[in-house]
Amino acid sequence: LRWTRPTEAGTGLFTFINCPPLGSLGFRRYLRGLKRMSRGEHVPLAAHISVTDRCGYRCARCSNVSSGRPDPSPGAISDLLSGLKAAGTASVAFTGGEPNLRDDLPRIVEAAAPELSPMLFTSGQGLGPCRARELKSAGLDAAIVSLDHFSAEEHDRGRGVAGAFEKALEAVAACLDAGLYTAVQAVVGEALCRDGSLERFLRFCGDLAVHDVVLLE
Repeated sequence: LRWTRPTEAGTGLFTFINCPPLGSLGFRRYLRGLKRMSRGEHVPLAAHISVTDRCGYRCARCSNVSSGRPDPSPGAISDLLSGLKAAGTASVAFTGGEPNLRDDLPRIVEAAAPELSPMLFTSGQGLGPCRARELKSAGLDAAIVSLDHFSAEEHDRGRGVAGAFEKALEAVAACLDAGLYTAVQAVVGEALCRDGSLERFLRFCGDLAVHDVVLLE
């Protein structure tokens, strides 16, 4: 039964990672957005916001290579969140860089919740038990932790930093303990396509007791 949907976490009942918890304010906005879209309207149901370009890793596959630009100001992020609320957005994911490098991340999450059902994309840097509980209290619904492989060596090689694998596992445990809906995300590369490695990876994620696994090309 633990593999059936919907899946329950401390932040609610989820059908899948990009849908707000059932019955929440974000979910009601999600349903209203779907209704508007059925009438031909364009509604940005989900949005991603990069809150920093800073990161302590040197990942082989980086979706946001550091530009040296300063972090967007709290005021700029607040204005963007207000615009998304007005546009009918139901879910917002904070990404980077590594969002946890911002000390004010909990306040950013608080500015989005509960209307925008906040999620966090993270490598695990800076996401220990205290930060996870703080983010949960601020209104974070879900955390998606990047994990490239079941092998620490393979994961750390892709991240360019020794110990990245352990930090990711610690972040997963901290998020689960805090009651967040917790997912693992992996880009399926060559290392996961060898000799049953992908199946082994999925079993490894199952042993971590995460709520979801997101596989990307």
